[in-house]
Amino acid sequence: MWLENMKNKRLRQFPGWPPDAGEAFGKTYTSPTSEQAIVKEVMPSHDNLVSFKADFEGRTLGYDYPAANSREAEAIKKAISEHLGVSIFDLGDLMIEAEA
Repeated sequence: MWLENMKNKRLRQFPGWPPDAGEAFGKTYTSPTSEQAIVKEVMPSHDNLVSFKADFEGRTLGYDYPAANSREAEAIKKAISEHLGVSIFDLGDLMIEAEA
């Protein structure tokens, strides 16, 4: 059974977390750190992609995180949607059920 292969781990322990902002930055813009970008919305996505938006200096930036599988992606999306208004860095402390 797949539940036997599940364990909890912090989001910051997932490979590739935190993701970078998807928008390109011009010379006059500063790319936000994960401590500066504040999560405001989780976007609909499919399969293993987790998409969300964050604010930085009055701009909304898109982020995409490719989870290992769709089950893991759903767990990450649920956790992020329950913690809107925090920094991407702070999301790293969330415990997520993942495959062992």
